[in-house]
Amino acid sequence: MCKKRFVRAPRASGFQSITRWPERPPSIIPTFRILWLTVFTIGWMMIGHGGTAVGQVAGVDDPSDMADSSGDIKRIEAWVEEGNLNLTMTVYGVFAPSVAETPAGMTNRYYYHWLLDTDNDPTTGYHNSEYEGNATGVQTPIGVDVVVQFGWRDGNTNGVYAYYALTEVPLFEDYEYTIDGDTIHAVIPLADLGLTPNDIIALSAFQEGASNGWQIDWLESVVLALTVVKATNPIPPTDSDDIARDVILGWKPGASAATHNVYFGTDWADVNDATVPTAQDLDVNSFDPSHLDFGQTYYWRVDEVNSAPDFTVFKGDVWNFTTEPFAYPIANIIATTNAISEAAESIENIVNGSGLDEADQHSTRSTDMWLGSPAGSDPIWIQFEFDRVYKLHELWVWNYNVEFELVLGFGVKEVTIEYSADGGDWTTLGDAELTQATAKSDYAHNTIVDFAGVAAKYVRLTVNSRWGALPQYGLSEVRFYYIPAHTRQPEPAAGAVGVDVDAALSWRPGREAVSHDVFLGTDPANLALTATVSQASFVPDLVFGNVYYWKVDADDGDAAWEGDLWSFTTAEYATIDDIESYTDDIDAGETVFQTWIDGWTNNTGSVVGYTQSPFAEKTIVHGGRQSMPLEYDNTEAPFYSEASRTWATPQDWAGNDARTLRLHFYGAETNAAETLYVTVEDSAGGVAVVTHPNPEALTVAAWQAWTIPYSELAGVNLARVKTMYIGVGNRNAPTAGGSGLIFLDDIGFGTPLAE
Repeated sequence: MCKKRFVRAPRASGFQSITRWPERPPSIIPTFRILWLTVFTIGWMMIGHGGTAVGQVAGVDDPSDMADSSGDIKRIEAWVEEGNLNLTMTVYGVFAPSVAETPAGMTNRYYYHWLLDTDNDPTTGYHNSEYEGNATGVQTPIGVDVVVQFGWRDGNTNGVYAYYALTEVPLFEDYEYTIDGDTIHAVIPLADLGLTPNDIIALSAFQEGASNGWQIDWLESVVLALTVVKATNPIPPTDSDDIARDVILGWKPGASAATHNVYFGTDWADVNDATVPTAQDLDVNSFDPSHLDFGQTYYWRVDEVNSAPDFTVFKGDVWNFTTEPFAYPIANIIATTNAISEAAESIENIVNGSGLDEADQHSTRSTDMWLGSPAGSDPIWIQFEFDRVYKLHELWVWNYNVEFELVLGFGVKEVTIEYSADGGDWTTLGDAELTQATAKSDYAHNTIVDFAGVAAKYVRLTVNSRWGALPQYGLSEVRFYYIPAHTRQPEPAAGAVGVDVDAALSWRPGREAVSHDVFLGTDPANLALTATVSQASFVPDLVFGNVYYWKVDADDGDAAWEGDLWSFTTAEYATIDDIESYTDDIDAGETVFQTWIDGWTNNTGSVVGYTQSPFAEKTIVHGGRQSMPLEYDNTEAPFYSEASRTWATPQDWAGNDARTLRLHFYGAETNAAETLYVTVEDSAGGVAVVTHPNPEALTVAAWQAWTIPYSELAGVNLARVKTMYIGVGNRNAPTAGGSGLIFLDDIGFGTPLAE
């Protein structure tokens, strides 16, 4: 696809000159190799993140192949998720035999290719039944438009590349990928491949391996619709646990869905097989199940329904989540005692989980327990300290459980239980009897003490008796449970950076909280009460480049529960244009040169974007996946080059204490030294021009940040910005100059974080 403009030859750029193969594989396979195609069927199935194309392998019976067909393709998978094409390839054995395993006289080269028919038209591009030698006899040939390649040479990987099959013009290079055992996985934005979610593509794959020549394994073709028709991205994510009982379920609708049918229950099979929806014909992608139980696993499914006239139903996957328990175990408890503990049976053993298995059953090993003797005439006490005040629910007790405990009777029997919020003022809960242990290795807790929600940071057990006559006392394990009265799970997360200045603060409320006191500020030692709210969210006034501290105290009507201290750092800059939204779709008006107007319209020497798609730069990027090429030519009148973006609605760059405009640019050593400038115009016609202080900056082949203090933009109402110009030269006093190519990315406004 070309720009719809006058014909103009693109400027030669070293950045776009990429050699894919130092040694191009021959196009014809030697005749002494015998190719065979395994009998298989292509399976097509839809999964939670879109469509998946799955096939088996076509192999090569080659006597000089590596041992055990290691490296031969086993299957490929492809699916679309969040605007990205996911490609995986699984092989037999390993991707490339080691150099040491390569027979003498053979070279160690292995290349793997995903073949994409991006228009699903076998008459365009290469036929995969002919590509590299018509070797496979595939039944459904495709027209290969784009090749995505990765490989190994002499044991080293050389990245993921993509190029046009007919012209070998590169799309991108050195894309990230992961390898997990026998499978490689690459995630590529659809836009980087010139694709949109409305496209249907065909896929195939082949593998080239150098073993005294080239061998080629092929995979049969399959078709993948990039439009996801099923419900995806469940909220909460499937297999989640500790989910609040008032959760609102959500999902990403299928592309063609008009309504949604929800199936909900506690049995997977019932939900999977159900034909009568729990909620039918929903016109929103959310559902409130309500009245959920504690600690219950729920299953749910969303069927997407097309509009008239067909009303096609796309059955969804079955997702699940588990709700929060009524109470949670307290961790990191400190246990102390006035007793003299046995050397190998310390008091810490009763709170460190020693001796407990996955089923919460305790061992009979004495070294997993505590055993102590009185230090004098005072009764033995055991004290537990928590990291904060908790709303206590229960105490579980595993008594002393050695094999002869039923004879020895060392286990604690009767205790008096006290609790305290500060360690000074104590309240008696009452007396309790701790059931004797079973002296078996499958011993489960057999005493539960109800604390009825009292507030405590300390608990003390005063021992009144034991189960036997010998003067020693023991316990195996104790566990305290609390009701979550404190706020938790802050958003932004504790320590988060780059937080949007318009962000809302939210949190998981304390159980049964009726109100929340929000404290927010920049001094953690002096936080002021900012708001009292009934809901679990609050929208504060934030500024750029600041570290904030906050906490939320919950009030359940009986007591106030002080929250933890959290912090977050706001972003230094908000985005004006990160170049990420542009595509190669001219008809839709989504190209970079249709937003940033260049010399083809304003008659300056500028050209925005490349003349052939992809129009944006894919390799030299500051952030994200693409940047904006800006070619300048000041050798001819008007002797300056400029691109501009105008907004239909004036932009506010003045809020949240913004003080700086910033953009990133990348030059080249071959560029002519010219002055980079920025002009900002407001809706009333106020204009300010700022020039970069270094005229050599455009000759530097590296990303540079240019920050412009607002003091240099005097005379412009930055709360009502209408147009931004970026240019090279001198627009007020133009003189003949040179030419070059720069890249622009990540344009924003804000305030740098204070040093």
